[in-house]
Amino acid sequence: MKKKIKLPTTKIKGVKSKLKFSRKMLALAAVAVLLIGTATVYGNLHAQNADRGGDPVNGMNYEKKQVLLSGQGYKLDKEQKKEYALEKQKENKKEEDLFGGRSSILSPFSGFRGSAFSAYRPVISSNLRTQKIETNEEYEFYVMGKTYNKDAIDPKYYTVKYNKKTLTPTKVEEEEAEVTTTTGGKVKKTTKTYFKAYYTITVVKGAKNVDIAVKDPKNKETTKGTYVITGTKERPKVGEIEIAIDVTNLSNDSVADTIVCKKEDTVKTLLDKIASEYGYKITLDTGTNKRIKSITGIKVVKDAREYYKQLCEEGAYGTNKYVDPAKGTLKNDDFVKGSRWVIYNGAKELKYTAEIKEGMKIRIVFVIPEPVTPGPDVDPTDPTDPTEGTQPGGGETEETPAP
Repeated sequence: MKKKIKLPTTKIKGVKSKLKFSRKMLALAAVAVLLIGTATVYGNLHAQNADRGGDPVNGMNYEKKQVLLSGQGYKLDKEQKKEYALEKQKENKKEEDLFGGRSSILSPFSGFRGSAFSAYRPVISSNLRTQKIETNEEYEFYVMGKTYNKDAIDPKYYTVKYNKKTLTPTKVEEEEAEVTTTTGGKVKKTTKTYFKAYYTITVVKGAKNVDIAVKDPKNKETTKGTYVITGTKERPKVGEIEIAIDVTNLSNDSVADTIVCKKEDTVKTLLDKIASEYGYKITLDTGTNKRIKSITGIKVVKDAREYYKQLCEEGAYGTNKYVDPAKGTLKNDDFVKGSRWVIYNGAKELKYTAEIKEGMKIRIVFVIPEPVTPGPDVDPTDPTDPTEGTQPGGGETEETPAP
């Protein structure tokens, strides 16, 4: 026999009553418990999301293929990581090719600082790099801005600071680039003009920031980027060194300059400065000889081409065939096998790794071997005589062997 349980009496404002539980009341109580549990779980999940800092995909560029490498509750396997790395490499290559592969790009999707992500942020292109430069050296770089849809941004909307001081452009150049855009599924190629604003800084000692900000005035969006220039110990000066590219026997292009050098500078340092100042592209042979391989930016005259072509046809160089220099480039073995670029200090041949010393006179000559049989008649008084000056000082000077 079941024992009856006597319920307690509850007094509410003088009213005397007994609590009675039925099946219906128990069911309602169970539903209430479930509702309370659901609210608790939702609250916990909401709190976790707040602790996590919001949506981890916030900031994704939806025009590119992007995958989060890791996160709460998931990770990529080996094959997925490999696929992601290849995709990223393709994206970086496209960015490098946009302006000739010479500039770095701060896109709306990487390299910027700011609050919430926006697909309408402008893009910054620059040849600036985080690097170490000797203290008191002058360093020039450019900044070029464009909108998210690849329109040009006027340099007045560029803000560039070095060591917290605002810089003013030293010059502004226009540059045309072919741009591909997609509208309504249709691909269109157009040529647009962009603005390169150049800035020059005198490097100070220590690590200092170069801060760049470009604003799109129409969309009221700004992209920012920071590079670090570290001013290293200043080297003592060696003095002024004479350097010349002498190809008067082959071309009307020549260089004669005096460059201030510093301790630990090499011939390559001079070549880099000459290339930068005069617009040449100098390719170096990385073999044991450490010679110049080719120089682009030198136009060979027609008389020189015809002269050496005729020599080869007459057998003056044995079975060697005439090799016509590429347009605007003069490289080793052009005209005839054995011709090459030679770096001289006086009569001594140098490697481009040779250290610069006071009093040096660097002369860069394209040497062509002497023919083994007499060539066509030429007027020795003619200043355009293509045979004159093939060696330093002209005439039949013997080549100086490499040390």
